Amino acid sequence: MARRRGNKRLLILVASLFISLVFLGSFLFVPGPWRMLGAFLYPIEETTVAAANSTFTKVGFITPITGSVFTGKSEILLNVTTNNPVDSVVEVFLSSPSNTNIPMFKSAVTGSGVYSFAFNASKYPVGTCSYRMILRVSTINYSKNSQVSTGYFSILNPPAPAVMGIFKNGISTDLTKANWPYPSDILLYKTGIGSLMLPVGEVLSGLKLVSVAQLSKNNFLILESGFPCAKNRAKKFTLQFEGVTFRKPKLSLDGADCGQYCIIRDYSNQMLTVDVYKFGRIQVAEGLKTKLEISNPTLDLKPFKVGDKVTFSANYTLVSTGKPLQGKAVVCKLIYSDGQEQTMAYNSGNKLYLADKAFSQRGRFFYKISCTDTTSVDRSISAQGMYDIW
Repeated sequence: MARRRGNKRLLILVASLFISLVFLGSFLFVPGPWRMLGAFLYPIEETTVAAANSTFTKVGFITPITGSVFTGKSEILLNVTTNNPVDSVVEVFLSSPSNTNIPMFKSAVTGSGVYSFAFNASKYPVGTCSYRMILRVSTINYSKNSQVSTGYFSILNPPAPAVMGIFKNGISTDLTKANWPYPSDILLYKTGIGSLMLPVGEVLSGLKLVSVAQLSKNNFLILESGFPCAKNRAKKFTLQFEGVTFRKPKLSLDGADCGQYCIIRDYSNQMLTVDVYKFGRIQVAEGLKTKLEISNPTLDLKPFKVGDKVTFSANYTLVSTGKPLQGKAVVCKLIYSDGQEQTMAYNSGNKLYLADKAFSQRGRFFYKISCTDTTSVDRSISAQGMYDIW
């Protein structure tokens, strides 16, 4: 019996060792600038090479950053952190659109700090967001290599101004003399329609801006094909719609609910400001499915006195058809300022919900009418009014 238990323990130990080796192998042998953590891959921003005696070298790019534009002579910067005076050899390659890795720079790292080398972009063909830098590190005292790469950047010799088209006015950012990338946000504006704010660093050299965005009433189209660096995108667009009159604006993206991709920042004075995190057609529509119109008893200029019966009415309809909502599932309540409630009755003749009440106090009072269709939560709506008793 003891022998069987010993064999069982040995089997469990062997199985555990096998699982550990599989996991360790998945972590170490994923190629390029990626490593495996459990079942997930994640990008490494810096590369670290460490020896068994706790010596290490950590190297990363300062420039170029993702989306950069190089023209003519430039400088590439590396940040190095090491605890060895001479431990590693750093090699930098330019990854070209033809997938050819061109050697750019090779040097022994002699300590921590910022290292630089000259880069003459004019030697290479023009390419919009099609170049990358690859950094390889090999230690002198330890047999291990590693590499990391930047995001995509552009080489433009020289960059050309974007074509303004319909955005050529006194409000849009004047890009006709701009150097690229433009140092601040870019505003495209269409009179009476609204504006689109492009984030810093967009590569728009020589592009017709109408191929980037098309603006019409409550309808903006942001074209991914107009952004050569779309694959690098991690920023937002800011849209501003003018002349919006909806009570509760709702945003759609390519015909579906925009959801997490559209964040309303402000809605006032018929101006709707939205942050958008995805390309596509952004449309604004009325978010409420129902409409509630109420009567204000004081507007008919009839002086209500203490003891007089005051009549309240509500017209509760569907926005899409204009037809009144009524039936067992529909309830409209009249709520007075003192908190008392009164259920309103539907009158099929004038198609209104009605309620009346006599009051025993003089003064100006406020009330609210709230209507609910229990078959659809998004049909609930309320409105407020006032009345005077003399």
